[in-house]
Amino acid sequence: MIPTAASADPDEIAFEAIDAEIFRIPDLKTRLNVLQNYFFPRLERLLRLFAEGVRTAYGIDPYEHMTVAYRPAHRKDAVRVKDLGEVYIGLTPGRGDVPLHVLHDDGTAFKYSPSYLLIVVNSEGALQIVFRPYYYAVDQAFRERFEAAVEECWDSIGALMEMTRIAADVAGSWIPLRGSLLGPCQWTSPLIHFPVSESAWLGLLSFPFVALYSLLDTGARLARGENSRLPELIEALKANAEEPTDQEVGPGPDEEEKSVRTAAEPSALPAGDDGSPVLPELDSYRMIRDGKWYQILARDNFTCCGCRRSGPKDGVVLHVDHILPRSKGGTDEVANLQTLCAKCNLGKSNRDNTRLTQA
Repeated sequence: MIPTAASADPDEIAFEAIDAEIFRIPDLKTRLNVLQNYFFPRLERLLRLFAEGVRTAYGIDPYEHMTVAYRPAHRKDAVRVKDLGEVYIGLTPGRGDVPLHVLHDDGTAFKYSPSYLLIVVNSEGALQIVFRPYYYAVDQAFRERFEAAVEECWDSIGALMEMTRIAADVAGSWIPLRGSLLGPCQWTSPLIHFPVSESAWLGLLSFPFVALYSLLDTGARLARGENSRLPELIEALKANAEEPTDQEVGPGPDEEEKSVRTAAEPSALPAGDDGSPVLPELDSYRMIRDGKWYQILARDNFTCCGCRRSGPKDGVVLHVDHILPRSKGGTDEVANLQTLCAKCNLGKSNRDNTRLTQA
């Protein structure tokens, strides 16, 4: 069974449509700082969930010889910063004690294996798994060793990649997967656009991540001069994928996307006179000007004014709330706004004018 992260609280790893507006903050340093504090906590939780899927599928330590890669990675006080238009977190082979068997164009050996497996958020507001076998130009001999290892298992790999809808992207052009590893390319899962929450979308990302980890491992081992263990990993993955499971990996071709919550779980929403759930009014942070929205988040140090959990530390989803609700005459003035996590905001709703900000 390939874990699909269905055990995670979807409210804690949700992405709203407005989240993409962070990419359009005018000031570069402010933009990168907010991207780090706002996206990284949730992406870190996703990485831990997907790494556990790797452990279950292959029976190996996903962090063996691996280190965490992330972007943006600037220091707050850096003189120069650069925005490359995406946020990511993922795994890349770590630095070892021996020279690597993969060379730069000038013939010098790499210190780090130049391959990455990433959870990417793009500037349009979409999530995607991306495997970059060579983040930098590498020597032809290494590319051929990598290609040969993949070709040996192609029948199984091709079927797995087709099942997870992985495609090869070379300079913005889609090409057949087979043979694509010889040039600069990346293998990508389909884009999942914001908003995403309370659905099977986690499985649509976790399975591609787990499947592509086998290729990340292959590149790392070949770079260290070791033999590929790709055939064993592919067989382990196939065996786990074929085990029966009650979890949803994703909607079938004729099915609608199913909620992670089961029908047996009680609704957390208040009931109306007819007994049906009443959706709370949570329009506050969706209606606030973008500049003021992230200004409030920064003022409150990306921390919920109710439960005191923070985005960077606890990975909670943060909203900007009207203390006096808009429906009761509340304004968008800074004094009437506070940062709340998704759960505190849901609990408060538009039913009161509770000021949760602590002095």
